[in-house]
Amino acid sequence: MASDPTVFTSLLRASLLHWKQQGKKGVWIKMPIELVNLVESAVKEGFYYHHAEAKYLMLVHWIPETANTLPANASHQVGIGAFVMNKKREPLSFDIQKQESEIEAAELIRNEWMSFDDYAAQPFVQTNELLKYLIDICSAKESGEYTGFTHVPTVTSFSNNKSNLYLNMRA
Repeated sequence: MASDPTVFTSLLRASLLHWKQQGKKGVWIKMPIELVNLVESAVKEGFYYHHAEAKYLMLVHWIPETANTLPANASHQVGIGAFVMNKKREPLSFDIQKQESEIEAAELIRNEWMSFDDYAAQPFVQTNELLKYLIDICSAKESGEYTGFTHVPTVTSFSNNKSNLYLNMRA
């Protein structure tokens, strides 16, 4: 990518014309932070900010004179977790999003199970709203009372953001 704004603008205009002739609709420029001096030139050619990361700025441009259908930047994250309990009622809880090597490491320590009651009695479990819900779900599942999911708004100790927890809520 040309670092001189005049050269960059000339190349960008030629590219936009070419892309328009090809029937392209959306154009994305991942602008490295080292080339921040080119942002103004891109904006003057119709690009706008999509999102920014530590090392780049993403600029987008909708070419046709129709409704812009470029997707917005992601604004939510979805987390998935699991709570595993063996036949002896001994948990080993872990985050499914962890790397395989961490799951393999969990396999290596499977002989170090603790009882479900000991896990549930730990102070960090008792003071964490999310973990207390998980204990209730596991207990309900084990006793055959687990019937499905209910939406429960919560705040976790991992962030101060409001989250939604989907779990079993017995009557």
